[in-house]
Amino acid sequence: MPLLREGDKIRDTYEIEALGKAQLARERIKEIIDSAGDGVVAKQVEAYIIEMRVALDTETARMEIPTLRTTIEAEFIRIDEMLEKFGSAQHQRQIENLRNRYGELGESASAKEFKKLSQDLATMRIDILADQPAFWVVWLQHLYQKRATMQNLAEADRLFRQGAAFMEANNIQGLKKTIVALLELLPEDVSEEMKRGYCSGITL
Repeated sequence: MPLLREGDKIRDTYEIEALGKAQLARERIKEIIDSAGDGVVAKQVEAYIIEMRVALDTETARMEIPTLRTTIEAEFIRIDEMLEKFGSAQHQRQIENLRNRYGELGESASAKEFKKLSQDLATMRIDILADQPAFWVVWLQHLYQKRATMQNLAEADRLFRQGAAFMEANNIQGLKKTIVALLELLPEDVSEEMKRGYCSGITL
Protein backbone atom coordinates (compact mmCIF):
# COMPACT_ATOMS: atom_id res chain seq x y z
CA MET A 1 0.00 0.00 0.00
CA PRO A 2 1.41 3.49 -0.87
CA LEU A 3 2.81 5.35 2.12
CA LEU A 4 0.43 8.29 1.81
CA ARG A 5 -2.65 6.09 1.79
CA GLU A 6 -1.34 4.15 4.76
CA GLY A 7 -0.82 7.46 6.55
CA ASP A 8 -4.39 8.47 5.77
CA LYS A 9 -5.61 5.17 7.19
CA ILE A 10 -3.67 5.70 10.41
CA ARG A 11 -4.86 9.30 10.67
CA ASP A 12 -8.49 8.17 10.24
CA THR A 13 -8.00 5.73 13.12
CA TYR A 14 -6.68 8.52 15.33
CA GLU A 15 -9.62 10.75 14.37
CA ILE A 16 -12.10 8.03 15.32
CA GLU A 17 -10.34 7.56 18.66
CA ALA A 18 -10.39 11.32 19.29
CA LEU A 19 -14.10 11.60 18.47
CA GLY A 20 -14.82 8.65 20.73
CA LYS A 21 -13.00 10.27 23.62
CA ALA A 22 -14.79 13.56 23.01
CA GLN A 23 -18.15 11.74 23.14
CA LEU A 24 -17.19 10.06 26.40
CA ALA A 25 -16.22 13.44 27.77
CA ARG A 26 -19.60 14.95 26.88
CA GLU A 27 -21.41 12.02 28.49
CA ARG A 28 -19.32 12.42 31.63
CA ILE A 29 -20.16 16.12 31.80
CA LYS A 30 -23.87 15.29 31.54
CA GLU A 31 -23.51 12.83 34.43
CA ILE A 32 -21.87 15.50 36.57
CA ILE A 33 -24.57 18.05 35.74
CA ASP A 34 -27.34 15.56 36.53
CA SER A 35 -25.92 14.54 39.89
CA ALA A 36 -24.52 17.70 41.51
CA GLY A 37 -25.61 21.08 42.83
CA ASP A 38 -25.04 24.25 40.84
CA GLY A 39 -21.88 25.48 42.61
CA VAL A 40 -20.18 22.10 42.51
CA VAL A 41 -21.28 21.55 38.92
CA ALA A 42 -19.55 24.68 37.67
CA LYS A 43 -16.21 23.72 39.17
CA GLN A 44 -16.41 20.07 38.16
CA VAL A 45 -17.46 20.89 34.60
CA GLU A 46 -14.72 23.48 34.26
CA ALA A 47 -12.12 20.99 35.49
CA TYR A 48 -13.39 18.27 33.20
CA ILE A 49 -13.47 20.56 30.17
CA ILE A 50 -9.82 21.36 30.80
CA GLU A 51 -9.08 17.65 31.06
CA MET A 52 -11.00 17.00 27.85
CA ARG A 53 -9.11 19.73 26.00
CA VAL A 54 -5.78 18.29 27.10
CA ALA A 55 -6.87 14.84 25.91
CA LEU A 56 -8.06 16.18 22.56
CA ASP A 57 -4.90 18.25 22.10
CA THR A 58 -2.91 15.08 22.64
CA GLU A 59 -5.01 13.28 20.03
CA THR A 60 -4.59 16.21 17.62
CA ALA A 61 -0.83 16.01 18.05
CA ARG A 62 -0.97 12.28 17.36
CA MET A 63 -2.96 12.96 14.18
CA GLU A 64 -0.03 14.98 12.87
CA ILE A 65 2.41 12.10 13.16
CA PRO A 66 1.41 10.19 9.98
CA THR A 67 1.83 13.38 7.94
CA LEU A 68 5.14 14.11 9.63
CA ARG A 69 6.35 10.59 8.88
CA THR A 70 5.50 11.09 5.21
CA THR A 71 7.34 14.42 5.18
CA ILE A 72 10.39 12.98 6.92
CA GLU A 73 10.65 9.99 4.60
CA ALA A 74 10.36 12.27 1.56
CA GLU A 75 13.11 14.46 3.04
CA PHE A 76 15.39 11.43 3.43
CA ILE A 77 14.85 10.61 -0.25
CA ARG A 78 15.69 14.17 -1.32
CA ILE A 79 18.84 14.25 0.79
CA ASP A 80 19.97 10.83 -0.46
CA GLU A 81 19.59 12.08 -4.03
CA MET A 82 21.62 15.19 -3.20
CA LEU A 83 24.37 13.16 -1.54
CA GLU A 84 24.71 11.01 -4.66
CA LYS A 85 25.64 14.18 -6.57
CA PHE A 86 27.55 16.08 -3.92
CA GLY A 87 28.13 15.62 -0.25
CA SER A 88 30.96 15.04 2.16
CA ALA A 89 31.77 12.15 4.47
CA GLN A 90 30.55 14.38 7.28
CA HIS A 91 27.18 14.72 5.56
CA GLN A 92 26.99 10.95 5.19
CA ARG A 93 27.60 10.48 8.91
CA GLN A 94 25.06 13.17 9.70
CA ILE A 95 22.31 11.59 7.59
CA GLU A 96 22.97 8.19 9.16
CA ASN A 97 22.63 9.71 12.63
CA LEU A 98 19.33 11.30 11.61
CA ARG A 99 18.15 8.03 10.10
CA ASN A 100 18.97 6.26 13.36
CA ARG A 101 17.01 8.90 15.27
CA TYR A 102 14.03 8.26 13.02
CA GLY A 103 14.28 4.54 13.59
CA GLU A 104 14.24 5.09 17.35
CA LEU A 105 10.97 7.06 17.27
CA GLY A 106 8.49 4.45 18.43
CA GLU A 107 4.74 4.47 18.99
CA SER A 108 5.10 6.60 22.12
CA ALA A 109 7.08 9.34 20.34
CA SER A 110 5.45 12.77 20.35
CA ALA A 111 4.65 14.97 17.37
CA LYS A 112 7.20 17.43 18.77
CA GLU A 113 9.97 14.85 18.34
CA PHE A 114 8.93 14.19 14.75
CA LYS A 115 8.77 17.93 14.03
CA LYS A 116 12.28 18.43 15.44
CA LEU A 117 13.63 15.66 13.22
CA SER A 118 11.86 17.15 10.20
CA GLN A 119 13.42 20.55 10.95
CA ASP A 120 16.87 19.01 11.38
CA LEU A 121 16.55 17.27 8.01
CA ALA A 122 15.52 20.52 6.31
CA THR A 123 18.49 22.28 7.91
CA MET A 124 20.83 19.56 6.71
CA ARG A 125 19.54 19.87 3.15
CA ILE A 126 20.21 23.61 3.25
CA ASP A 127 23.69 23.01 4.70
CA ILE A 128 24.54 20.61 1.87
CA LEU A 129 23.50 23.19 -0.70
CA ALA A 130 25.37 25.98 1.07
CA ASP A 131 28.58 23.95 0.83
CA GLN A 132 28.37 23.96 -2.96
CA PRO A 133 30.12 26.78 -4.85
CA ALA A 134 27.32 26.70 -7.45
CA PHE A 135 24.80 27.72 -4.79
CA TRP A 136 26.65 30.95 -4.08
CA VAL A 137 27.32 31.57 -7.77
CA VAL A 138 23.59 31.52 -8.44
CA TRP A 139 23.06 33.74 -5.39
CA LEU A 140 25.55 36.25 -6.84
CA GLN A 141 23.73 36.13 -10.18
CA HIS A 142 20.45 36.94 -8.42
CA LEU A 143 22.11 39.89 -6.73
CA TYR A 144 23.48 41.15 -10.05
CA GLN A 145 19.91 41.34 -11.33
CA LYS A 146 19.27 43.81 -8.48
CA ARG A 147 22.36 45.92 -9.28
CA ALA A 148 20.35 48.93 -10.47
CA THR A 149 18.65 49.23 -7.06
CA MET A 150 21.93 49.27 -5.10
CA GLN A 151 22.84 52.45 -3.27
CA ASN A 152 26.48 52.69 -4.39
CA LEU A 153 27.02 51.38 -7.91
CA ALA A 154 30.77 51.93 -7.88
CA GLU A 155 31.12 49.83 -4.73
CA ALA A 156 28.68 47.29 -6.12
CA ASP A 157 30.77 46.89 -9.28
CA ARG A 158 33.91 46.45 -7.19
CA LEU A 159 32.20 43.73 -5.15
CA PHE A 160 30.91 41.98 -8.27
CA ARG A 161 34.46 41.91 -9.65
CA GLN A 162 35.66 40.56 -6.32
CA GLY A 163 32.92 37.95 -6.35
CA ALA A 164 33.91 36.85 -9.84
CA ALA A 165 37.51 36.43 -8.68
CA PHE A 166 36.37 34.32 -5.72
CA MET A 167 34.27 32.22 -8.08
CA GLU A 168 37.30 31.45 -10.24
CA ALA A 169 39.31 30.58 -7.14
CA ASN A 170 36.48 28.37 -5.82
CA ASN A 171 36.61 30.41 -2.60
CA ILE A 172 33.19 29.89 -1.01
CA GLN A 173 33.92 31.87 2.14
CA GLY A 174 35.18 34.84 0.17
CA LEU A 175 32.16 34.69 -2.13
CA LYS A 176 29.85 34.47 0.87
CA LYS A 177 31.40 37.61 2.42
CA THR A 178 31.01 39.41 -0.90
CA ILE A 179 27.33 38.47 -1.02
CA VAL A 180 26.81 39.80 2.51
CA ALA A 181 28.43 43.10 1.48
CA LEU A 182 26.27 43.33 -1.65
CA LEU A 183 23.11 42.69 0.37
CA GLU A 184 23.99 45.71 2.50
CA LEU A 185 23.91 47.90 -0.61
CA LEU A 186 20.31 46.95 -1.37
CA PRO A 187 17.29 48.77 0.06
CA GLU A 188 16.36 47.01 3.29
CA ASP A 189 13.04 45.66 2.03
CA VAL A 190 14.64 44.22 -1.12
CA SER A 191 17.46 42.67 0.90
CA GLU A 192 15.08 41.03 3.37
CA GLU A 193 12.87 39.73 0.57
CA MET A 194 15.86 38.12 -1.13
CA LYS A 195 17.01 36.50 2.11
CA ARG A 196 13.57 35.05 2.75
CA GLY A 197 13.07 33.87 -0.80
CA TYR A 198 16.47 32.49 -1.64
CA CYS A 199 18.56 32.09 1.47
CA SER A 200 16.03 31.15 4.14
CA GLY A 201 17.62 28.98 6.80
CA ILE A 202 21.21 29.90 5.92
CA THR A 203 23.35 31.98 8.25
CA LEU A 204 25.04 34.70 6.24
